[in-house]
Amino acid sequence: MTNAPTWPLALTVREQGDANHFAIDTSDNWLISLFINGELTVPAQRDIVRIMAAAPVLLEALVHLQANPNDPRAHRRALDAMQAAGSTESARNYFDGRARERQD
Repeated sequence: MTNAPTWPLALTVREQGDANHFAIDTSDNWLISLFINGELTVPAQRDIVRIMAAAPVLLEALVHLQANPNDPRAHRRALDAMQAAGSTESARNYFDGRARERQD
């Protein structure tokens, strides 16, 4: 028998093999299956899904930081959560480019 997941959920991203299809998994089972709009680049899709999977840990770190703004451990926890979530550069670049196209 596996242990039940605890909060905050440790979620991982899995590419399903089909274009634009991802799964977000808990430690013992899949939780969410996603189809992403194919207009986004694959790196942008990965960024978005990875941030979705990181949301519970990011939220928990933010709550801890808000409750303890002067505690260096709360700052470390928030920084660690942000680092684990990874870069959003590909998604930002995609959406910034789309915004510039609409302005032209």
